[in-house]
Amino acid sequence: MLKRAGGFARRNAIAIVALFVALGGTSYAAFGVPINSVGSSQIRNGAIPSSKLTLGNKNYLRLGFGAPAAAILAKPALAGSTSVSPNTSPGSTLNVTGNTWTQAANTSDIAFGVASVTVPSACTSARLNAYVGNELVASGRVTSGNSGNAQTIGLRPEGGILTGGQTAQTLTVKAVNGCATDITVASLNLSIAGFK
Repeated sequence: MLKRAGGFARRNAIAIVALFVALGGTSYAAFGVPINSVGSSQIRNGAIPSSKLTLGNKNYLRLGFGAPAAAILAKPALAGSTSVSPNTSPGSTLNVTGNTWTQAANTSDIAFGVASVTVPSACTSARLNAYVGNELVASGRVTSGNSGNAQTIGLRPEGGILTGGQTAQTLTVKAVNGCATDITVASLNLSIAGFK
C-alpha cells in the first residue's frame, strides 16, 4: 500500500505541490488580507450579490455618487435671538454667522436646516427664507399659532445653487412677519451641502 502511495506521489509531484500552493494562497486570502485593502478594481463584476447590500448601499450605487458624494460646506447660524416686527416680503434680514463658502466648479449646493420661532396665537403668516443673491434656496413656514410658545420649523431646500466655475457664495436669511405683533426667531441652524 505504501509502495503504491509513493509511486502515486512521484508521478503526481507537481500536481501535489500546486495543490498545496493553491490551498496556502486561499488561507492567506482568508486570514492575511489587511482591512480596507480591497478596492473596486480588485472585485470582479457580479462578485457581490444584491442580497449582500443594504438599501442604503443600493441607493448610493443607483445615484452614481463618487466618494465623497456630498460634503457640508458651511453651517450658517443665527447670531442671537431676534425680534422681528410685522413686515412684508421679502422680509427683515437676520444676522447670520458662518454664511459664506466657496462653491466648487460644476457642483450643485443646497441649503436646509431648522429654526425655533415664537409667534402670536393663531398667526400662521410667518416664514423664514434663505437666499443666495436673489435666488430662494430654502424656506420654512409657521403652520400653526403657538400662543407665545416656541415651535421648531424646518427649512427645506427650494432650489440648488449651480455655477460653472468656483464661486464665493454668501447666504442671507430673511424673516417675513405677517402677524399683528412681533415674532421671535430664537435660533436658526442651516447646513450648506455640496454635491458633485
